[in-house]
Amino acid sequence: MQEILFRGKTIGFKDSKWVYGDLITTDPYRIVDLANGIDSYVFEKTVGQYTGKADKSEAKLFGGDKFWDNDYEQEFTVEWDEEMLAWMAVNDNCGSEFLSDIWNDNCVIIGNIHDNPDLLKGRIQSEIR
Repeated sequence: MQEILFRGKTIGFKDSKWVYGDLITTDPYRIVDLANGIDSYVFEKTVGQYTGKADKSEAKLFGGDKFWDNDYEQEFTVEWDEEMLAWMAVNDNCGSEFLSDIWNDNCVIIGNIHDNPDLLKGRIQSEIR
């Protein structure tokens, strides 16, 4: 059975950080980590759900994450598609593909849309291979 896990960035100006746990959709949203007894208010737009995938370094892949696929030599963003009821890998050049069709051992998580909106602009692609 797939682990159900959410993450979100805490509401704060200088000390905003990522927290992980159960999602409570109050106003504002909250992430509750019952194991550690932590209850944090988070920015709603930063909330992402765990996809059930992880890369070689065992980093968990969440909605809103960006990853590099060495097979396609492209950067993709992970998005939930309400119509398809599936996780999608979205790329400006390739369009959308089911994440399950794209994700493989050659994929590496490289950031997310909140911390790294323009991650690869101006970078040498070989740096992340």
